Amino acid sequence: MAESIKISFLTYFKNLGLYDYLRLAWFSITFLVLIILAIVVAKRSSSFSLLLIVLSLIFFIAAPFALKYKLNTLLRPYTIEIQTVKKLTFSDAVIVEATLLNNAAKPFRICLIQTKIIKKSSSASLKSFLNTLKPLANQSIVVQSIIPPGETLEFKTDFNGFLYSGEIDATMQAECY
Repeated sequence: MAESIKISFLTYFKNLGLYDYLRLAWFSITFLVLIILAIVVAKRSSSFSLLLIVLSLIFFIAAPFALKYKLNTLLRPYTIEIQTVKKLTFSDAVIVEATLLNNAAKPFRICLIQTKIIKKSSSASLKSFLNTLKPLANQSIVVQSIIPPGETLEFKTDFNGFLYSGEIDATMQAECY
């Protein structure tokens, strides 16, 4: 899991674009303005200053995730569709076949695709959500090929040494740049 997060951050920082830099600058300036405003207001109203500091901290924690999500949906939209999840009978392996469609206006040069194998749930309930938080297996692959707008990429993810005997399903996420 830690290796997956490390690869995700390295891929993200290596492929920053103009809008990503503008987002980071806007975030930094807004946070600093809120802190400076809290310091200036502290002389008049300590309770309002404390409120501004708490709001600044909430902004500092939530804004990077919200901004990254919004930029990815606007600039780098994609559609991922799982074709098959095969559990091999004579081997301890699972193969997940999927396609990735580039819905963006620009071509993708690199994609980090994360695949999770989870327990199959009968309905979209709380148990299904909890299964995605603790997957049976997790794997990340980096695809370095140009995917033009409107084109699809077919790929497979192999899980060797998979010993779970129950029903399984798969979920996928991607970060493309």
